[in-house]
Amino acid sequence: MSINDLPQPILEEYNKIMSRFTDEARLEQFNNLRKFAEEKTQYLVTPASTRYHMCCKHGLVLHSMSVTDTFFKIRDGLGLQNEISDSQIVLLGMFHDLGKVGASMNQPLYIVNEPTEKQKQYGYPANPPYLFNKDILYLEHCDRSLYLITKFMSISAEEYQAIRAHDDQI
Repeated sequence: MSINDLPQPILEEYNKIMSRFTDEARLEQFNNLRKFAEEKTQYLVTPASTRYHMCCKHGLVLHSMSVTDTFFKIRDGLGLQNEISDSQIVLLGMFHDLGKVGASMNQPLYIVNEPTEKQKQYGYPANPPYLFNKDILYLEHCDRSLYLITKFMSISAEEYQAIRAHDDQI
């Protein structure tokens, strides 16, 4: 899947958010991370979970855009524009769950669950819709996110902590 295969409203919002990363010192690194996510993983199509929030095609991107938007609202509402940059919000919001893509295009974290014979017989979908891929090394998704991000970008201790702690996993 290419980025241009995203539904138009999602693509427009996605590009609008990504364009807010303007940290010139890290822009090349960010663009390399983005290119990896878009072209070498299932970031654009993977769900955000196996059965709960945004358990649907494009779910991770939709969830990440929602988190990013909420992060901007909180920062601006608290008047913290001088403490937290747009670039930090884009990086943290859009890639805090990058680990949910798995290891690569061929090693996704979530795989489509097939319906059982009984579910097929009665016309029901598989439940849950997705399963964890047991063929890749298990890592907490925040740890995998940090592993993937830091292959492409240097991040601050505060950025590291924000990603590491976003699911209360410390």
